[in-house]
Amino acid sequence: MPYPAFHLFIALVTVPVQDNGSISKRPMLRSGGSRWKIAALSVLTLGSITGLAAAIERYFTTHIARKGSEQRLVFKLDAPYGSVDLQAGTNQSDVATIESLDEDANAHNCQWSYGMRPDYVGLLRIGVGTDEGMLGQPPIAMWYAKSGFSTVSAPVFESDQGSPIHPSSFSFSLPPLAPPPLVHPRFTVISTDGGTYVKPESSASTRIHLSRDIPMDFTADLGFGESSIDLTGLALTSAAIETGASRAVIYCNQPNTQSMRSCSLRAGIGQCTFVGLSNLNSDRFNFHGAVGSYHLAFDGRLTHNMDAVVELGLGVCSVTIPATAARVQVFSDDGLLSSFSFAGLAQRRGGYYTSPGFDRSNSPILTLHVSSGAGKISVIYH
Repeated sequence: MPYPAFHLFIALVTVPVQDNGSISKRPMLRSGGSRWKIAALSVLTLGSITGLAAAIERYFTTHIARKGSEQRLVFKLDAPYGSVDLQAGTNQSDVATIESLDEDANAHNCQWSYGMRPDYVGLLRIGVGTDEGMLGQPPIAMWYAKSGFSTVSAPVFESDQGSPIHPSSFSFSLPPLAPPPLVHPRFTVISTDGGTYVKPESSASTRIHLSRDIPMDFTADLGFGESSIDLTGLALTSAAIETGASRAVIYCNQPNTQSMRSCSLRAGIGQCTFVGLSNLNSDRFNFHGAVGSYHLAFDGRLTHNMDAVVELGLGVCSVTIPATAARVQVFSDDGLLSSFSFAGLAQRRGGYYTSPGFDRSNSPILTLHVSSGAGKISVIYH
């Protein structure tokens, strides 16, 4: 048993015994039957305490410290086989903090690298899942080269426990035969004065906290697993997210402090929800869905015009737009097998739809283009 646990065991099975006016310590295991029972109870108690300690210490934390001169951050997340819970952090001295399950088989395969370009741009890449899952992905060294990385400030390759890792470890093992089973997430509905939000109750094996102080280009590739991406509080200048055969929930519950050029989401087989699109402060939003069930919610309030494109293959996609978000105009490209439904909108002569009072309002405009192969898209303005 571990060294501290051994001393705790000795303390539990040893009691003070009065002998001729003096107090000494005698092991209970050498006494009568009642003390044997007490000793057994102590051992059970010790087991419970040890189990509780193990449960408390399930996550171990890695701090990726800021270099102090970052003016912008380029972030890339690769999670081909891992479950991720990502959100803004609170530690101002870290560019990112990673928490991984100590008992998870994939925890020790969480890898990261961080370096600086001469123009004070930080390059951060985090890989979650097995090394095998990163097959087909460019090694981090190659990613640095494509990002314009200079060898003046060499990147650091480390595992989640801080041990050095050779870059070639990203691409040597064979992939597993089958992905882990998907887990149905549980959701919590949060109601505030600004609206109602959906937040997943995550059981992810890896938690990532990103700096909220540095303007960031955000990229995430999510594969198998359950992921929760909370963009609330991050200073985003662009975002590109791709999901595979997974369940992903993405949300932004507060206005982005940065002006975002574009946000794109490509969703594969599975379920994907994106809530708070109007809070992104983005000029453009692009969505492409393959075969799955998707929900896009433009919660929040636009501060300027946004162009949004929703393309669907064989799946089902629902788009909800609160009346407080913006005035809306919707254009659809009818296909032979496509299906569209519009609620709360008025059809105009040109065959497009607008929100009530569109011509009398001067609020920002959400221009939505929807197209589908053999899927179904519903647009609800409420």
